[in-house]
Amino acid sequence: MGDIAAEEVMEGRRVGSVAATLIFIIVIAFQFLSRWLQHLKKAAKLRRMAATKEKELLNSAVMVAIGVWG
Repeated sequence: MGDIAAEEVMEGRRVGSVAATLIFIIVIAFQFLSRWLQHLKKAAKLRRMAATKEKELLNSAVMVAIGVWG
């Protein structure tokens, strides 16, 4: 009877160990996903800012060309 109890304890530890490992992997995966999404947001923001600045420069060049400014 002592052998059966010891085997059950060992199996319980194995299941707990696997569960802990899976939870660790899931947490790490979510952290990497979060950082990747933040990086994409920053890249998209930079692209929008660059497009806006390009439009402003184009409008300024047009205004100078037609003689409104300068």
